Amino acid sequence: MVFETDSRSAMWEEFLALTAELGITVQRGVKFSAQEIARAEWCHLLGTSTNGYPQPESTYRERTYDLTSACPTCWIGTRQAAPFRMKVAPKWGRRSLTQMVWVYDAWFVEPQAYREVFEPFGIGSREVLMRGGSTIGNAVQLVIDEVVALDEYRQAGERCETCEQFKWRVGLTDFAPGPVAPPQGPIAMSEQWYGSGGKAFRATLVRQDLVAAMSAARLKGADLHPCIPRVDPDAWLRLGENG
Repeated sequence: MVFETDSRSAMWEEFLALTAELGITVQRGVKFSAQEIARAEWCHLLGTSTNGYPQPESTYRERTYDLTSACPTCWIGTRQAAPFRMKVAPKWGRRSLTQMVWVYDAWFVEPQAYREVFEPFGIGSREVLMRGGSTIGNAVQLVIDEVVALDEYRQAGERCETCEQFKWRVGLTDFAPGPVAPPQGPIAMSEQWYGSGGKAFRATLVRQDLVAAMSAARLKGADLHPCIPRVDPDAWLRLGENG
């Protein structure tokens, strides 16, 4: 069952007390209004669909990444050096954005959506290949070169026993951590790494004007999660209510 309530309300506290009394496990999520998303200076871009696994599944890392600085246990430090390969071309339907399983910091876009929404912001693209090496005509990958530190407030995660680097867990139940300093461009990756076990990826951030363009074009295939505003969140929400 799914229940929606404001976590700052008395009803939320009553709900938690009742579930604890009944021995029910609660999995928390968060939902933001279109107004909250539109007012955010930066948002995290979170995928809602995937197009299979990167190819070849057993050797895609070696074929796609420069692994010079990567940890062979947790895979923090990978850097893309070649196009991704897909088993089948995306079947877009109403979607314009997709990702691949295991690879949550690579974004694949329907070409018309790229030309109309992302290219005007100066965001580059990279070709996507079929498993055999031929170019996929109905998808391009967004090129995201800028990396910025986030003001990360979450503590849950894991430290790799091999490289001793830390990966944060991805769950969010409030505003997302924002950049310590504003990125120069309209889209950027986090300096921090996220995931667990052998999965490691960076968070993707998009600027307010790019968010507006994506929303105006009604792009589907991803959710937008607003970052913590620079003012008190409650005051920020009251400002939104007053227009």
